[in-house]
Amino acid sequence: MFRGFENFRNAILIVLGIALMYVPIVYFFEQDKMQCDQVVFLEGEMSIDVCDVNSYENGMSVIHLCDGKTLQVPTRRIIKIVDKDVR
Repeated sequence: MFRGFENFRNAILIVLGIALMYVPIVYFFEQDKMQCDQVVFLEGEMSIDVCDVNSYENGMSVIHLCDGKTLQVPTRRIIKIVDKDVR
């Protein structure tokens, strides 16, 4: 009669254990992604400090700015992407 409760309790403990391991890992990667550690040089514009740049096969790039906004530009407009020396 109480065997079902024990199985349920074990299942809950396993789910909680997985969640406790998963949450810090996701938090670490999100924090790392949000660091403003790159500079993008665009054709016809000044340099821009950015968090991340993603380029796609359709010829467009999405630039994640330090203030949380995103900017879509044609990839051909990107002259250079430089990592900052963050210490």
